[in-house]
Amino acid sequence: MRRHVLATVLLLAGGLVAQGWADDAAMSGIGGTVKPMKSHPSIVMESERVVVRLTREKAKVDCTFVFRNTGKATEVTMGFPESGWGGDSEPDSFEEFQAWVDGKPVAVKRVTGRDVEDGYQLWWTKTVAFDAGQTRTVRNIYRSGLGASVVAFAGGLESHFEYVLSTGASWKGKIGSVEVTVELIGLAVEDVNFTPKRYTRGPRQVTWRWQNLEPTEKHDIGISFGQGGDALLYVDGVGPGDEGYEGYGWGPRLEGKRVFALAENVAAWVGASLSWDARAKTATLSYLGRRVTVTVGKRTASTNEGAFPLGGTPRLAGEGHLEIPVQAVAEAFGAAVRFDPLTERTYLHTPKELTTTRRPDWLYRQLTEKELKGKSAEQLQARRNEIYARRGREFENREIRHRFYCQSWYTPNPKYSDALLTEVDQANLALIRKAEKQSEASP
Repeated sequence: MRRHVLATVLLLAGGLVAQGWADDAAMSGIGGTVKPMKSHPSIVMESERVVVRLTREKAKVDCTFVFRNTGKATEVTMGFPESGWGGDSEPDSFEEFQAWVDGKPVAVKRVTGRDVEDGYQLWWTKTVAFDAGQTRTVRNIYRSGLGASVVAFAGGLESHFEYVLSTGASWKGKIGSVEVTVELIGLAVEDVNFTPKRYTRGPRQVTWRWQNLEPTEKHDIGISFGQGGDALLYVDGVGPGDEGYEGYGWGPRLEGKRVFALAENVAAWVGASLSWDARAKTATLSYLGRRVTVTVGKRTASTNEGAFPLGGTPRLAGEGHLEIPVQAVAEAFGAAVRFDPLTERTYLHTPKELTTTRRPDWLYRQLTEKELKGKSAEQLQARRNEIYARRGREFENREIRHRFYCQSWYTPNPKYSDALLTEVDQANLALIRKAEKQSEASP
């Protein structure tokens, strides 16, 4: 796999190997400094100003270039590149691309071409006319998703963004001044890696500045940040360290309060079949006549009944597999997914588990002393806590919380109060407390 430095913004997708989910080393979201499609002897770039608004999932880039013609009247075809890595695959296109010359919108043409090796190239081109000595301002705005690579030691993904200044060397002379500002949205500066290191730092942004720059690769700006580590996910009460736990291959991965997992695992959990359309980059899960289709880079899913938000962005990960938000997709098939913010564990209860679990009859009738006789203190406490848990009480003790989150019937209620207890509940609690005191008094 070879790198082709033909774009000013290069969003890396290292590690995405084609194994059913992805084309070989296809790139996601590319762009760059305008450059002449052919060498031009008289056009100077006087300044370059770039503002990147970077989130965990996307980049919106606003580039302004000031050019001056030092020669006779001329025309120059300017190309704004999208570029790829290796193979014959076309990278994903921009989600948005707009261009202006001297404040007026201009039409651009998206064309394809090849560089000298095997990288696939796309160009947004426009022709700009210059009078002798004329100065013109070119502005481009585009939006694109980020690329990602596998971070084995962290158990998650790492997102990458690269702004390649070295392509600015294609214009006449040096660039008079360069300023690149990255504004972080939903990211902290201390959680992001930046190169080169000579930048000024603010609370939510970093800025690089140069004067009379003859750009080389050492000026290329690299940005990377982690997308979360391993998630503790329990399926029908079984998770890491439990008997019957077999692991899930890649992930699951926790990002904020949201868990991502491989599409094939989610399909298995809900009992669905899974198909993949490599051209459209869509995965479809099907079960009992219901179909849910998710698309790489798209935050909504489509079904045969309409669309719904995913709450996160599906992405290629871990040897070309598709990683999707677990909760929205699983619940579309009747599963229940709950996240415990105290322990940062996620609990998924499959449709089968939800439909086969029955409540004990004693919850609806009063217990007898005979039923509680001989129970240990631990058994009595567990039964008492279950009465509260059935009404949605949340527990501070982590072990107790985990025990009930593992139950498919448990639905924590942040507004819980003892007023939710029924008369039967209160009678049973009184009887259990009496039995607990007797147990404590026993030798």
